Amino acid sequence: MRDWTLILGMVMSMSVYGQNINYQLEIFVIKETLPQFLNNNPNSAASYLRDGGSYKLLFELLNLNPWRDTPDFQQGLLVLNNLADSLSNVLTKQKIVVLLSDTLFAYNYSPKINYKDGYSDTTDLKVPETWEHTKNFLIEVFQTELKNPVDLEFIDLIYDQIHLKSSDKKIILNDLNKSYYEYSRDLDSNSTGNLRVNGIRLYKPVFNKNMDKACYLFSSQAGWGPYRKFVFVEKQGGLWVYIESYGSHHIDSDDNWFK
Repeated sequence: MRDWTLILGMVMSMSVYGQNINYQLEIFVIKETLPQFLNNNPNSAASYLRDGGSYKLLFELLNLNPWRDTPDFQQGLLVLNNLADSLSNVLTKQKIVVLLSDTLFAYNYSPKINYKDGYSDTTDLKVPETWEHTKNFLIEVFQTELKNPVDLEFIDLIYDQIHLKSSDKKIILNDLNKSYYEYSRDLDSNSTGNLRVNGIRLYKPVFNKNMDKACYLFSSQAGWGPYRKFVFVEKQGGLWVYIESYGSHHIDSDDNWFK
């Protein structure tokens, strides 16, 4: 009897230990890659730094100008670079506050969306035929419409998120602090404007079998309500890097975001 008790205790210990490892990996992957995602988000001041997504986009637009050898082009480039350098100086002294709930949520797929204009979308991706149609659509989008072609294995991770059976977990937001960003639940933060990102929720990552790709969700506040995105990340050369993102709407309720 004592032997069985000992074995049971060891199994329970290994199970708890394994869960802790998974949680630590989830937090680690988010901590490493969420700043990279935010650096490509126009709502973040860091996206206007010289290596940021918004800077790169504006630089590309300037170079599309057929009069790029004119004084107007040079003036536009000067303004863009001055903005980037000014923000760089600011961010050496002050962090960008990302407002977030202190819960790491499990994705809760909802097939029905009620829009403000009264229209309802009841697409249910848990129905096999509907998912196959959507998957074929996503294959086309991932290969031709996104800025960077995305490995189709990430579509399988979206499927895994839809069927995820997990539970929410409280997190210590300071554990996510990295780079230009610090995370806070406090809505009364003194940071304003471009030094604050109005985030709402983070959702648990799901991983592929090789544990070298993952997909999680980040939601933020837009003028029309919560805006949610799948964030695709991959392990390259021993480091977790942000690959691309894709919008998601069929999830949760828009109510009680910070509860």
